[in-house]
Amino acid sequence: MSVSVIVNTAALGARSGDILSSGNVPHRARAKILREVLLPRLCQNTLVDEVIVAGEWHEPGIGDKWRYVPCASQNFDCTDALAQRQAGAEVAHGNLLVFLHDDHVPATDFFERLLTHYGSDGHWDVLVPERRTFKGTEEIVLNNGRMTYVMGHACVMRREMWKDCPWTDVPQVFTWDIGHTIQLREKGAAIKWVTDLIVYDAEAALGAEPWK
Repeated sequence: MSVSVIVNTAALGARSGDILSSGNVPHRARAKILREVLLPRLCQNTLVDEVIVAGEWHEPGIGDKWRYVPCASQNFDCTDALAQRQAGAEVAHGNLLVFLHDDHVPATDFFERLLTHYGSDGHWDVLVPERRTFKGTEEIVLNNGRMTYVMGHACVMRREMWKDCPWTDVPQVFTWDIGHTIQLREKGAAIKWVTDLIVYDAEAALGAEPWK
């Protein structure tokens, strides 16, 4: 079972100085997360077979499992993530495709748990991890397993499911993750919301970096 991680980003794009939809920081602030935390963690993990950064990055890679796929922003909003994810997935080789926004950092045991708990489990097509952040030193759960849609921030898809429901077919609206979930269900996807796979929203932490 091979794992490809696709990270979509516009952190070094033409309008990276624009304030993000959260209203907190410009998009280029995510370059620090990518450069110092996310990419080193992914590229140094022996359970990850390849790391693909799709979008607007333009910095040297880390090791031999890293790959950059250019995909310039067209709409300059969250819907650009769809084309970036599609571009990354099209060159990926893994059986399991892990999709991450550029400000979401998997827990250190994420991939070990993914392969141990779900690698041989044939009863899912899409996994939605638990999403957390920090307020000071307090760890906060942002979704607690009661979500009814596949969040756009992070998810795991089997390659076959992505082929049946490519990102280019997802409606280009602000709430595209809801539309994506509807499409997945129409394709008969088995979706699991799980609490043992954790990703941290680094941007929401506003400077706290305890996941390091």
